[in-house]
Amino acid sequence: MTPAVAPFETRFGTGYVVHDRRRVLKVILPGTDDRPELPVRYHPAAEDLERYMKGEPVDFSEYSVRIPASGIVERVLRYVKQIPYGDTTTYGEVAEALGTHPRIVGLALSRNETPVLIPCHRVVSKEGLGGFRWGKEWKRRLLKLERSTLGR
Repeated sequence: MTPAVAPFETRFGTGYVVHDRRRVLKVILPGTDDRPELPVRYHPAAEDLERYMKGEPVDFSEYSVRIPASGIVERVLRYVKQIPYGDTTTYGEVAEALGTHPRIVGLALSRNETPVLIPCHRVVSKEGLGGFRWGKEWKRRLLKLERSTLGR
């Protein structure tokens, strides 16, 4: 099936869900990449991302997402996909659960193409925030959004 794009609006600008109807291929956070030159076609994940960015808790676990790797990278991304809204865990905790090294976890998370749906922003360093492919400011925004929603 030909990929398409579904825009979603946030207070930070317009983001995009790239999908093939069956699954989400990529999420482009506002201001992090150009709009792909693809036909526009509705996808419910775009509506859910709008709700999420307004501060509503959203469960994205029902969405099928493309995981662009196999082996340990796939295992890390599938594990992280299950971290509940508002929770965080450390690179070390993920590594221990999967029998690998925290740096491997960080490398795997840098391959994630579907932020928020695979909530890699919920994985933090034991000393602080840790890295984020889309920049630390986006990681702070997403964590703050979830904490404020839960009244923390």
